[in-house]
Amino acid sequence: MPRSLLRNLVLMGRTLTQHAVDDPVHLVVQGSRRVPRRLSRALGAGIGAVPVDGARALAAYLGGREDRARELCRRALEGRSGGVGRRLAAEVALVVGGVDQDLSLLPAATRARALWKAGRISEALEALSGDRGEAGGSASSRSGTRGLLRRLEGEAATMRADFALPATGNPLPSAEPGSQHPAMRALHVLTNSLPHTQSGYTLRSHRLLSALAARGVGVDVVTRLGYPVLVGIPWGEDVQEIDAVRYRRALTIRPGPDLPSRLEQQTRMMAALAERIRPRVLHCTTNYTNALMTEALARGLRLPWVYEVRGLLEETWASGQPDHDAARASERFRALREQETRMMGLADHVVTLSGVMRDALVGRGIPRERITVLPNAVAERFFEREPAPAAARRELGLAEEGLWIGSVSSLVGYEGFDTLLRAVALLRAEGEDVRVLLVGSGAAEPALRALAVELGIAPAVIFTGRVAADQAVSYHRALDVFCVPRRDTEVCRSVTPLKPIEAMAAGTPVLLSDLPPLRELVDAGPDAAPRGALFRPEDAEDLARGLRRLRAAEDRARLGRAGREFARTRTWAANAEILENLYARLASEAVNR
Repeated sequence: MPRSLLRNLVLMGRTLTQHAVDDPVHLVVQGSRRVPRRLSRALGAGIGAVPVDGARALAAYLGGREDRARELCRRALEGRSGGVGRRLAAEVALVVGGVDQDLSLLPAATRARALWKAGRISEALEALSGDRGEAGGSASSRSGTRGLLRRLEGEAATMRADFALPATGNPLPSAEPGSQHPAMRALHVLTNSLPHTQSGYTLRSHRLLSALAARGVGVDVVTRLGYPVLVGIPWGEDVQEIDAVRYRRALTIRPGPDLPSRLEQQTRMMAALAERIRPRVLHCTTNYTNALMTEALARGLRLPWVYEVRGLLEETWASGQPDHDAARASERFRALREQETRMMGLADHVVTLSGVMRDALVGRGIPRERITVLPNAVAERFFEREPAPAAARRELGLAEEGLWIGSVSSLVGYEGFDTLLRAVALLRAEGEDVRVLLVGSGAAEPALRALAVELGIAPAVIFTGRVAADQAVSYHRALDVFCVPRRDTEVCRSVTPLKPIEAMAAGTPVLLSDLPPLRELVDAGPDAAPRGALFRPEDAEDLARGLRRLRAAEDRARLGRAGREFARTRTWAANAEILENLYARLASEAVNR
């Protein structure tokens, strides 16, 4: 067995053990999403056979029946009796959300996780600190509580405004005044990447970096400490080259016991790498933990650094909480927002996705002249064929007849695909042959499958699961209408998704929630034809009306042509040219200051 694989298996074993102690229900949920659907169903059936409401609640949640899971949790949590079933129900309630419970009745670790999940950082730490000195309980239980406290204290520390990692590395010769500069090279710090993670984040990263490499820019990437082992993938090489982009894994058999120590570990690894490859610029993407490491490395190496803000971390976190308003008023929300803004201010330059995002960052106090917009773009292969949805469906083994609407996307709650299913149910009730194709996977998939059954449209809804990135264009072409039914949340009002511009490039007409970043994509101004259609967010009837207006092939073709012409102005090659020029300017300024 290769030593690297043995290292990774040991690391994964330690990680699984830690998760089993810290949050066993979350571990089961995450594991069920990473195994084939047949195994996931078998796991749910096995758990559901346990004759306690807590186990039945977990099985219902795994099967996408969230309301039933909440009902079972509430039933198990009634009264003040204890027991394994009640404890399990309390843990499931934390995952499913929307279940009120008396926190004082919960064990300290469960109570702390509930408070932490709600954004009540100080109270969560207090719950564990008070429990640490209490008598009773097994030694392993007390040890687990101490370990959880250390981990939460460490993460809380990184959110403080005075937190900084020590400067790491020594000044590189290329960064010293008067030195002979090598060709442009950039070291990028990412959270995850291809081939192990397929998402808008990883696809944007790879396509932009590939375009930079095509221009002769040296591109090296480091992913977060422990990735991809920590997401259940122990295989893969420590260095993987894809399309001239080198992905380097920061792997160690002994990651630090808390977030600050792990960030220091990775920063030291990156400093050693930088001494070998001699970058002239550092570039990291959201979130603030990547920025903390990159800023410390930039101080040590005396290099300029770029912070690419692809989303608003605090809004993304709040969007996943049952009570959005309470989440946005929480201690965690404020801390994340302040730390993200602080890191933007420390960067030499900020890159973001759209004019809407740029304006949001200016509103936080970041000077407009220090922000560059690099919009989501498309690869040339999307323009290679003329639109022919029925033919594309035939190639994929799908039915050629019917009006197909869908998306290529992560299946998560804020994407709003429940609204799409409800709109299609309305149209099918009127006798319309409308079908749904959802390409991708995610936490919301079980609930969406269950909703399709409840609405009576399951035979007309196809879930493909994950597909390879090079297959995505075929699925774009197979759709008659590409839909982005995002919910009206703060995160969706600020962040532009990648997939709509790809659909436009494929010639597929787009129907989007009327939210600022999506409106920016399709609104060509008062004197120009629209590049897509809009509907009111979270309004199934208005979405259905939008689809009725697109029943005619000539109307779809008109929108498809306008969208395709717009997409031709958004290419990764153009973005790479802008970014290379930015790197050159920052490197020159660093030498001369």
